[in-house]
Amino acid sequence: MINIPKGKEVKIMRGSQNLMEPHEKIILSSPITASFTSTFDSLLPDMSGAAMNFLNLITTGVNAVTGKGIGARFKEQGFQVWQTTQPIKFSFECMFSFKTSGERDVLIPAKKLIKLPLPEEKGWGLTPPGPTILQVFEGKNPDANTLPYANNFSFRCGVFYLPKILISSVEPTWSEEYDSRGYPMHCTLRVDVESIYTATTNQIDKFGI
Repeated sequence: MINIPKGKEVKIMRGSQNLMEPHEKIILSSPITASFTSTFDSLLPDMSGAAMNFLNLITTGVNAVTGKGIGARFKEQGFQVWQTTQPIKFSFECMFSFKTSGERDVLIPAKKLIKLPLPEEKGWGLTPPGPTILQVFEGKNPDANTLPYANNFSFRCGVFYLPKILISSVEPTWSEEYDSRGYPMHCTLRVDVESIYTATTNQIDKFGI
Protein backbone atom coordinates (compact mmCIF):
# COMPACT_ATOMS: atom_id res chain seq x y z
CA MET A 1 0.00 0.00 0.00
CA ILE A 2 1.29 3.47 -0.91
CA ASN A 3 0.04 6.76 0.51
CA ILE A 4 0.47 10.04 -1.41
CA PRO A 5 -0.28 13.15 0.71
CA LYS A 6 -2.69 15.88 -0.34
CA GLY A 7 -1.33 19.06 -1.91
CA LYS A 8 0.70 17.23 -4.55
CA GLU A 9 0.19 18.04 -8.23
CA VAL A 10 -1.18 15.29 -10.49
CA LYS A 11 -0.22 15.22 -14.14
CA ILE A 12 -2.25 13.18 -16.61
CA MET A 13 -0.38 12.93 -19.88
CA ARG A 14 -1.80 12.02 -23.29
CA GLY A 15 1.28 10.70 -25.03
CA SER A 16 3.90 13.37 -24.30
CA GLN A 17 1.39 16.21 -23.79
CA ASN A 18 -0.07 17.31 -20.46
CA LEU A 19 -3.87 17.01 -20.59
CA MET A 20 -4.27 20.27 -18.69
CA GLU A 21 -3.14 23.80 -19.48
CA PRO A 22 -0.58 25.45 -17.15
CA HIS A 23 -3.33 27.36 -15.30
CA GLU A 24 -5.42 24.17 -14.87
CA LYS A 25 -3.24 22.34 -12.35
CA ILE A 26 -4.72 19.23 -10.73
CA ILE A 27 -3.91 19.49 -7.01
CA LEU A 28 -4.83 16.66 -4.64
CA SER A 29 -7.45 17.72 -2.10
CA SER A 30 -7.04 14.48 -0.12
CA PRO A 31 -4.35 11.78 0.12
CA ILE A 32 -4.15 8.92 -2.40
CA THR A 33 -3.94 5.37 -1.12
CA ALA A 34 -3.07 2.80 -3.79
CA SER A 35 -3.38 -0.92 -3.06
CA PHE A 36 -1.70 -3.86 -4.73
CA THR A 37 -3.59 -7.15 -4.55
CA SER A 38 -3.06 -10.76 -5.54
CA THR A 39 -5.44 -13.68 -5.01
CA PHE A 40 -4.24 -17.05 -3.75
CA ASP A 41 -6.09 -20.34 -3.33
CA SER A 42 -5.45 -23.83 -1.98
CA LEU A 43 -3.42 -26.19 -4.13
CA LEU A 44 -5.99 -28.97 -3.67
CA PRO A 45 -9.75 -28.49 -3.55
CA ASP A 46 -11.43 -28.79 -0.17
CA MET A 47 -13.38 -32.05 -0.05
CA SER A 48 -16.78 -32.10 1.61
CA GLY A 49 -20.01 -34.09 1.68
CA ALA A 50 -20.01 -37.76 0.72
CA ALA A 51 -16.37 -37.77 -0.41
CA MET A 52 -15.19 -36.41 2.94
CA ASN A 53 -17.40 -38.82 4.87
CA PHE A 54 -15.99 -41.76 2.91
CA LEU A 55 -12.40 -40.65 3.57
CA ASN A 56 -13.16 -40.19 7.28
CA LEU A 57 -14.61 -43.72 7.36
CA ILE A 58 -11.44 -45.18 5.81
CA THR A 59 -9.05 -43.32 8.11
CA THR A 60 -11.13 -44.22 11.16
CA GLY A 61 -10.93 -47.90 10.16
CA VAL A 62 -7.17 -47.70 9.60
CA ASN A 63 -6.71 -46.04 12.97
CA ALA A 64 -8.74 -48.74 14.70
CA VAL A 65 -6.76 -51.56 13.04
CA THR A 66 -3.23 -50.17 13.24
CA GLY A 67 -3.49 -47.95 16.28
CA LYS A 68 -1.74 -45.20 14.35
CA GLY A 69 -3.17 -41.75 14.03
CA ILE A 70 -3.96 -40.99 10.40
CA GLY A 71 -6.02 -37.93 9.57
CA ALA A 72 -8.32 -37.33 6.65
CA ARG A 73 -6.86 -33.87 6.14
CA PHE A 74 -3.31 -32.60 5.83
CA LYS A 75 -1.92 -29.09 6.15
CA GLU A 76 -0.42 -29.42 2.67
CA GLN A 77 -3.95 -29.37 1.23
CA GLY A 78 -4.13 -25.69 2.17
CA PHE A 79 -0.85 -24.77 0.46
CA GLN A 80 -1.56 -21.39 -1.13
CA VAL A 81 -0.74 -20.89 -4.80
CA TRP A 82 -1.09 -17.71 -6.85
CA GLN A 83 -4.26 -17.34 -8.91
CA THR A 84 -4.34 -13.78 -10.21
CA THR A 85 -3.14 -10.22 -9.60
CA GLN A 86 -5.36 -7.18 -9.98
CA PRO A 87 -4.42 -4.01 -11.87
CA ILE A 88 -3.21 -1.13 -9.72
CA LYS A 89 -6.32 0.77 -8.62
CA PHE A 90 -6.75 4.01 -6.72
CA SER A 91 -8.85 7.17 -6.59
CA PHE A 92 -7.91 10.79 -6.18
CA GLU A 93 -9.88 13.93 -5.41
CA CYS A 94 -9.17 17.40 -6.68
CA MET A 95 -10.98 20.73 -6.91
CA PHE A 96 -11.02 23.52 -9.48
CA SER A 97 -11.86 26.94 -8.03
CA PHE A 98 -12.80 30.35 -9.40
CA LYS A 99 -9.90 32.77 -9.91
CA THR A 100 -10.91 35.06 -12.75
CA SER A 101 -13.66 33.12 -14.54
CA GLY A 102 -15.90 30.19 -13.64
CA GLU A 103 -15.81 29.02 -17.23
CA ARG A 104 -12.03 29.17 -17.65
CA ASP A 105 -10.99 28.08 -14.15
CA VAL A 106 -13.72 25.56 -13.28
CA LEU A 107 -15.95 24.35 -16.12
CA ILE A 108 -13.35 23.79 -18.87
CA PRO A 109 -10.76 21.87 -16.79
CA ALA A 110 -13.52 19.83 -15.08
CA LYS A 111 -14.94 18.85 -18.47
CA LYS A 112 -11.52 17.55 -19.53
CA LEU A 113 -11.49 15.08 -16.64
CA ILE A 114 -15.17 14.15 -16.98
CA LYS A 115 -14.68 13.17 -20.63
CA LEU A 116 -11.85 10.71 -19.91
CA PRO A 117 -13.98 7.61 -19.06
CA LEU A 118 -16.50 8.27 -21.85
CA PRO A 119 -16.61 7.07 -25.48
CA GLU A 120 -16.61 9.55 -28.35
CA GLU A 121 -19.15 9.62 -31.15
CA LYS A 122 -17.16 9.18 -34.33
CA GLY A 123 -18.39 8.17 -37.76
CA TRP A 124 -21.04 5.45 -37.46
CA GLY A 125 -20.19 4.32 -33.95
CA LEU A 126 -18.42 5.04 -30.70
CA THR A 127 -14.67 5.27 -30.15
CA PRO A 128 -13.85 3.60 -26.80
CA PRO A 129 -12.10 5.57 -24.04
CA GLY A 130 -9.50 2.78 -23.76
CA PRO A 131 -7.91 0.22 -26.07
CA THR A 132 -9.87 -2.52 -27.83
CA ILE A 133 -8.71 -6.14 -27.59
CA LEU A 134 -7.18 -6.03 -31.07
CA GLN A 135 -5.30 -2.81 -30.29
CA VAL A 136 -3.77 -4.31 -27.16
CA PHE A 137 -2.35 -7.25 -29.11
CA GLU A 138 -0.92 -4.90 -31.74
CA GLY A 139 1.55 -3.64 -29.12
CA LYS A 140 4.91 -5.30 -29.71
CA ASN A 141 6.31 -4.32 -26.33
CA PRO A 142 3.83 -3.96 -23.41
CA ASP A 143 6.49 -2.19 -21.32
CA ALA A 144 6.99 0.56 -23.90
CA ASN A 145 5.78 4.07 -23.11
CA THR A 146 3.06 3.99 -25.75
CA LEU A 147 0.10 1.84 -26.64
CA PRO A 148 -1.50 1.65 -30.10
CA TYR A 149 -4.71 3.53 -29.29
CA ALA A 150 -5.71 7.16 -29.48
CA ASN A 151 -6.15 8.03 -25.80
CA ASN A 152 -2.91 6.74 -24.36
CA PHE A 153 -2.73 8.20 -20.84
CA SER A 154 -0.11 8.12 -18.12
CA PHE A 155 -0.24 9.29 -14.49
CA ARG A 156 2.42 11.11 -12.49
CA CYS A 157 2.26 12.50 -8.97
CA GLY A 158 5.63 13.35 -7.46
CA VAL A 159 7.86 10.29 -7.81
CA PHE A 160 4.92 7.98 -8.51
CA TYR A 161 4.50 7.18 -12.20
CA LEU A 162 2.20 4.82 -14.09
CA PRO A 163 2.85 4.83 -17.85
CA LYS A 164 -0.42 3.21 -19.01
CA ILE A 165 -3.71 3.94 -17.24
CA LEU A 166 -7.46 3.99 -17.68
CA ILE A 167 -9.77 6.56 -16.09
CA SER A 168 -12.73 4.35 -15.18
CA SER A 169 -14.92 6.88 -13.36
CA VAL A 170 -15.17 10.62 -12.68
CA GLU A 171 -17.71 12.01 -10.19
CA PRO A 172 -18.05 15.81 -10.23
CA THR A 173 -19.79 17.83 -7.51
CA TRP A 174 -20.60 21.36 -8.61
CA SER A 175 -20.84 24.30 -6.22
CA GLU A 176 -24.13 26.03 -5.52
CA GLU A 177 -22.47 29.42 -6.03
CA TYR A 178 -22.09 30.85 -9.53
CA ASP A 179 -20.22 33.78 -11.03
CA SER A 180 -21.85 36.72 -12.82
CA ARG A 181 -22.06 34.69 -16.07
CA GLY A 182 -23.72 31.69 -14.45
CA TYR A 183 -20.67 29.40 -14.27
CA PRO A 184 -19.92 27.43 -11.07
CA MET A 185 -17.44 28.89 -8.60
CA HIS A 186 -15.80 25.54 -7.89
CA CYS A 187 -16.07 21.83 -8.68
CA THR A 188 -14.82 18.87 -6.66
CA LEU A 189 -14.03 15.69 -8.61
CA ARG A 190 -13.35 12.11 -7.57
CA VAL A 191 -11.34 10.27 -10.25
CA ASP A 192 -10.90 6.47 -10.34
CA VAL A 193 -7.68 5.28 -11.99
CA GLU A 194 -6.40 1.82 -12.82
CA SER A 195 -3.48 0.41 -14.75
CA ILE A 196 -4.27 -1.16 -18.12
CA TYR A 197 -2.18 -4.23 -17.39
CA THR A 198 -1.97 -6.54 -14.40
CA ALA A 199 0.20 -4.98 -11.69
CA THR A 200 3.80 -6.22 -11.83
CA THR A 201 7.07 -5.56 -10.05
CA ASN A 202 8.27 -3.88 -13.24
CA GLN A 203 5.59 -1.21 -12.86
CA ILE A 204 6.69 -0.54 -9.29
CA ASP A 205 10.27 -0.16 -10.52
CA LYS A 206 9.07 2.84 -12.55
CA PHE A 207 8.26 4.76 -9.33
CA GLY A 208 10.89 7.42 -8.87
CA ILE A 209 11.76 7.62 -12.57
